[in-house]
Amino acid sequence: RIDPEMSFIEDAKFFDAEYKEPADLYQFAMPCTSNSIAKTVPPSSRSVAHPYGDESDPVVKKYNDMMLVMCVRILRLLSHGASVMIENPLLSYLFLQDHVACLAGSDGFVCVRADQCQHGTPFQKGQI
Repeated sequence: RIDPEMSFIEDAKFFDAEYKEPADLYQFAMPCTSNSIAKTVPPSSRSVAHPYGDESDPVVKKYNDMMLVMCVRILRLLSHGASVMIENPLLSYLFLQDHVACLAGSDGFVCVRADQCQHGTPFQKGQI
């Protein structure tokens, strides 16, 4: 159930409490609808050469802003000793964006592939 009172981008109340007493592990899962290479209808403005897409499109901008907020929160949680998982399709444009690529290239970051999401496809999508 989605709570209309909560917003990942605008409401930091949950995370402010978590920074004070972090759990051992957090999982972030960005919506793959905007970052997926499989998005063809309508055609995506994202590409390997331009993983941020056309930010004049409010939907693209919203998901890029969400990615930035996610990265800031991950860095803060890591600085407090928490472990973090980022789940998204293996070939997502998310992993080509600078902020996520910097996280992936940092000390202690481990990349693990898990074939799990099979919703709407006859095959399992590789995810990291």
